[in-house]
Amino acid sequence: MKNLIKLLGIAVIVAVIGFTMTSCAEEEEDPGIQFNGTWKNESDAADTITIDSPKWTRTKGNAQSGTLDFDNAPSSDEPNILDSTGGNIGWAKINGGKLEWGINGSGTTTFAK
Repeated sequence: MKNLIKLLGIAVIVAVIGFTMTSCAEEEEDPGIQFNGTWKNESDAADTITIDSPKWTRTKGNAQSGTLDFDNAPSSDEPNILDSTGGNIGWAKINGGKLEWGINGSGTTTFAK
């Protein structure tokens, strides 16, 4: 009887471990990885954007910072640009290896690494 109880106990432990391992979700690749790095404005060398997804900092004029929002964006390839208060100020995307940075009402600026 003792052996039967030990065997059932081991079977329950194995089953719990097996269910735990199968229920763990696989980690998804961070969509922001392609945006990471320091990007320089092609027409103004003093204007740079540094991205460590999801955080970004822009050096032009008075320094600005914020986050890239992949969750509420039309696609993971075109995140929303949020300012430091969380307001949506534009969009970003990689096109031909270059960063296109679109600010609402101000047009698009192209940056290269």
